[in-house]
Amino acid sequence: MKFNWFTMVMLAALLSLGACSTSEPANTTDQETNGESEEEGTTDGETSGADSEADATQTDQLSLSAEPDVWENGADLTLILDNSSDEDITLENSSEQLVQFVVKNDAGEEVYDSSADGTFSQATGSTTIAAGSDFRWTPFWDLTSEGSRVPAGTYTLEATIVADTLEEGGLTVTQEFDVAEADESVFRDVSVEGEAGTYTVEGEVNVASGPFSYSIEDGHNVFVENGEFPAVEGSEGWTSFSLPIDISDEELPSNGSVMLVLRNDQGKEQGVRLEQFTQQ
Repeated sequence: MKFNWFTMVMLAALLSLGACSTSEPANTTDQETNGESEEEGTTDGETSGADSEADATQTDQLSLSAEPDVWENGADLTLILDNSSDEDITLENSSEQLVQFVVKNDAGEEVYDSSADGTFSQATGSTTIAAGSDFRWTPFWDLTSEGSRVPAGTYTLEATIVADTLEEGGLTVTQEFDVAEADESVFRDVSVEGEAGTYTVEGEVNVASGPFSYSIEDGHNVFVENGEFPAVEGSEGWTSFSLPIDISDEELPSNGSVMLVLRNDQGKEQGVRLEQFTQQ
């Protein structure tokens, strides 16, 4: 009995030592596995940082400029985002407004804000600027503030592009431009009806200031250079006129405004916006 009891104790001790020996390598393996996971996590972080640096470097190839084009009764506030790289650049936008235009007078007071009327508001998404190309926004400002035409003077356009892809604050450009005093000594109360290349322009003309002519352009192309003005009745005073205009679909711009310029032979001009087209 003593031998059997002693034998059983020894067997139990041996089994206990065997269990300890088996569990230690398992713990070591777990530690090694955890170590590998930590190393993999570090690698992922480094890759993410590299992607961020690549995005920042890519957007550094974007440049912003503004070209306000002022007419007698309005201004095209053209904003140009140029991509000088050899790759397409996509701006991700999680807000409803990617672009904002603000015009201030020489006292620093706002007289126009594109966000007030929802101009260029859009669903969240993205805007792609092709490699070696540009993207343009051209809101039309009618030179009024709170219902009245602004006085002649120097104004400043502040245009900002905000996108998740850009650094905080986005890209901003400022550009000064002049607004002249309104001159209605030759043409007045001019209005436009129509769209997509077919328009009717009506208003009044001071007959004594004639003869008259007109041109049609978009700032880059001239569609009509010296159009024949419709005949007007009388030899003095103001009289009404109606001018039909047709422009083919092929000639219409993809971005910008189509403008009618009314003039007399003494050099008096009045610009009238027929329609604004926005790049899609």
